[in-house]
Amino acid sequence: MSCTRAETLCALREWGRPITPAGLAAWMGRSRNLVGCNLIALYSRDLIDRIPHPGYKNRYVYLPKEVQG
Repeated sequence: MSCTRAETLCALREWGRPITPAGLAAWMGRSRNLVGCNLIALYSRDLIDRIPHPGYKNRYVYLPKEVQG
């Protein structure tokens, strides 16, 4: 089953707070690797933000950007 970047972005916005790729993948019921790759692609296009994971040195949590209204 495929998972598009748009689906990943919508799920991240629905979640509404910082989350790890593994956590989002579990919540979506999708592959951890696929969701992680989608998050990296969305971050590289400046559509989402990421911050360092508080418990791990080399991991990130992702969060949706604030929508300008």
